[in-house]
Amino acid sequence: MLFVACNCHAIGARDNFCDVETGQCLCVPFVHRRICEECRPGYYGFPYCRKCDCNDNAETCDNLTGECYNCQNYTAGAHCERFVFEIWYRCLSGKLSAGNVKFILMFSKLGNRSRAWCKTIVTSYIK
Repeated sequence: MLFVACNCHAIGARDNFCDVETGQCLCVPFVHRRICEECRPGYYGFPYCRKCDCNDNAETCDNLTGECYNCQNYTAGAHCERFVFEIWYRCLSGKLSAGNVKFILMFSKLGNRSRAWCKTIVTSYIK
């Protein structure tokens, strides 16, 4: 592999040399892209990239802010720090009818429902 001087990122790259064929610079740990200008997926805070703090409920986060994407295991919040419970209930003309309300506690998303269904989200912190 032959390396030549390149326009590598001053902090994100180990030095200012890159592969002559691909133009890929040698990045510091947890940094990637051709000139080493962004945190790898699962890390945030360039140029001092640190692992996403998603409480083991998501694998990726915003590479600048660290806000978690696609929280799993029935969690929500910037760091997947809250449990989420979805309560679906039957609506009649947009208003609840005390005699006909049927509460169903769900622990996962139910997908698209007809307009006759309403949803309330109740959250509780796990930290």
